[in-house]
Amino acid sequence: MAAAGLWTTPSDLARFAIEVQGSYSGRTSHVISPAMTRRMLTVERDNDGLGVFLQGKGRTLLFNHGGRDDGSMRRSTCFAETGQGLVVMINTNDNSQMMNRIVGFVAKKYDWPALASTYVPPVASAEPVPLERLQSYTGRYELSNNNMLTLIALNGRLFVATNGLPDEELVHVGGGRFTSTDRDSRVGFVRDGRRHDHRAHVDAWRQHAHGAAHRPLVSMLARQADPDPALTTRVDAALRAMALGGAAVANAPALTPGAQRDFSRGGPWPPAERFAASPSSARRT
Repeated sequence: MAAAGLWTTPSDLARFAIEVQGSYSGRTSHVISPAMTRRMLTVERDNDGLGVFLQGKGRTLLFNHGGRDDGSMRRSTCFAETGQGLVVMINTNDNSQMMNRIVGFVAKKYDWPALASTYVPPVASAEPVPLERLQSYTGRYELSNNNMLTLIALNGRLFVATNGLPDEELVHVGGGRFTSTDRDSRVGFVRDGRRHDHRAHVDAWRQHAHGAAHRPLVSMLARQADPDPALTTRVDAALRAMALGGAAVANAPALTPGAQRDFSRGGPWPPAERFAASPSSARRT
């Protein structure tokens, strides 16, 4: 189980943080001594203490740690001297900005300058963006090697997609430039006149990435004839067998002997079960 072997609740994790705060100030020493706690919250190297990450100093000294595993994410961020802090757990594991939004909201509410963002969301331009042009901006952009940014349009607005869902909104501020509502990140689009309609110039997102190539979203591609119907039939049969598991997989002619052996040992394969619920999936993709 390694890092996923420790299970707790946000309340108990907060109690742990409160005990660390109490010991650090010398008020309590139920588990470790104040001297040991101060060693724990002293930078060893690269802003790492003993078991926690550190940020700031004096009254703004923070000790924090985050984690993620299948279906969950969590973060604890606490002030060593003031006794303030928060623990957040959410039942998802993705790359969205949700965790940052929650921490930022609490920090602003309780006036924690060390955590509260000073970013002022942009004011949308009065210049309308035609829907056709907005749709042309959607697609996948490679900011660096295999580091992808996916943009989607929804209800006339542009979003960064995370795990296929709208996450960070980009507001049009004029001249075909968009700014994030969450952080100081800007995107501009220019036509490249070649194979793809647009290239994105991305500032302050990933170390000032520029000229990222555009690839259209699958949903925007025109439907076309299946170039290899026989292959599609074999893939369809293999996935349906894997959705059943057991003997269906062991006897599936479309699978290699190794796949028959490996996938027949357990029950149904969940992704294939979802596929089987949508009979036209193979033909669509």
